[in-house]
Amino acid sequence: LLVNAALQTSPYKHYIAMVAAAINAAYGDQKADLTQVLTPEGLEFLKNMDTMCTSELGKAAAGLDFTKLQKADPSTVPAWNQLLKDNDPGTFTTPIPVPLLIIHGGNDEQIPVVSSALLFDQLCKIGQVEQRWVFAGQSHAGVIAPSFNSMMTWIGDRFAGKPMPDAIRPEGAVVQSCPSS
Repeated sequence: LLVNAALQTSPYKHYIAMVAAAINAAYGDQKADLTQVLTPEGLEFLKNMDTMCTSELGKAAAGLDFTKLQKADPSTVPAWNQLLKDNDPGTFTTPIPVPLLIIHGGNDEQIPVVSSALLFDQLCKIGQVEQRWVFAGQSHAGVIAPSFNSMMTWIGDRFAGKPMPDAIRPEGAVVQSCPSS
């Protein structure tokens, strides 16, 4: 409830629509009925997901009152609440069967760095094979350029069957591995 309420008035309120669209795309109308959580105006705004990037969505949402686009907070609708929980890595009790890479900018203005630290620790406790790279001084989007080449190599290493933890140490990043090397 708090996340939804906080997002409604934040510069990132379009995340509400992005999550609704993503869950609906993954589960379909029968399990993730958008009409349970969005008004007709909200459904209309959702059409932007197919044609706009995140920055454009933010601009399109800037003048909108998201309380009028939502019929209900998804966490108060039982089917949606369950889907949100099912997709929240913080609630996982068993590791996903593939290695995970978390990349975070140390000056991320959208998602606090502590949130990825807590997630990393929680997933490590359940046995998730993972790495976390934090790039000091980088923003949410600013982390893409300095991490890109190393990220692509890391992904290629997974497809090549190379073991974790990966030996890659991107320049400018603090690297954590689980299990640790």
